[in-house]
Amino acid sequence: MIWCPESTVRQVERLSVRCDRCDYRVELSHRSDALDAALVSAGYVHQLRVEWAHLQRLQTLVSAVPDWRERFVSSGFVRRAPEFQEALQADPALHEFLRSSFRLVPRFQFVESALREHESELQISLLHCPSGMDGFIHIEPTFFTRL
Repeated sequence: MIWCPESTVRQVERLSVRCDRCDYRVELSHRSDALDAALVSAGYVHQLRVEWAHLQRLQTLVSAVPDWRERFVSSGFVRRAPEFQEALQADPALHEFLRSSFRLVPRFQFVESALREHESELQISLLHCPSGMDGFIHIEPTFFTRL
């Protein structure tokens, strides 16, 4: 069986969404198929933006070390490197992010490419924050993990 996120979202009567800028939260009950598809895409974009921010902080951290691309090729090396322990303790979100295993440079390139692709396909007009702020709504990040 092939899993389709849009069909899963359509089955939920009251869908929790939040704004990526102001953290406004609301449950949407009367939604079109187009809005459900846009919300799924917006969820991908939100997750990619969060990962992009972690990767940028990580790049700033390791780029202070000469030849960092050769020395710190994976998240595991960075997580265990003594010169980064203090910085990682000061940034629990980045420390948690480094629990996943990836190679730094290819992951950065992949996230950048995926973010550009998903942002270009996003139907922004359907996703404006109802609070009137300058943000866009997306599905709560934990929606699919709670199923």
